[in-house]
Amino acid sequence: MDKSKFIIFYFADSLYAMDFSFLREALIQTQYLKTGFLHPCIEGMVNIRGDVIPVLNPYNTGINESPTLLLVIRSGIHMLSFFCSDIIDIIPAAGIAVSSISRKKADYIYEYFKYNDRCVNIIDIEKFIVYMEKNLDTVHKQYKESF
Repeated sequence: MDKSKFIIFYFADSLYAMDFSFLREALIQTQYLKTGFLHPCIEGMVNIRGDVIPVLNPYNTGINESPTLLLVIRSGIHMLSFFCSDIIDIIPAAGIAVSSISRKKADYIYEYFKYNDRCVNIIDIEKFIVYMEKNLDTVHKQYKESF
């Protein structure tokens, strides 16, 4: 594992982690334009300092838990965001015993590790972006002018 740090966060009753270097920022209680009719995984769009960014719900959970943190991630030219309930920790990746997931939840979740006796699913952000990319370009073009 060549990642230097993981950020661990709580989303939809589970713990997830991602490479910390992809996190652009975490924003509290951000307003966004809901666009539920476009794709089940796209909650809406948010304007952050002139950047129009999709707000994603990759599992289309339908959970109404009022998450308060918007995680904004960047990989290359793509920026995405999704809400989470809480950031649990930021930990060094060195020394973490990572295991493969035998039955994947999605192509972008393929490994996990234990943290405080809980299972933490690792999100591969680059694979996540590839998964979402086919829908994002269309949505971005349709809503850029809305802001």
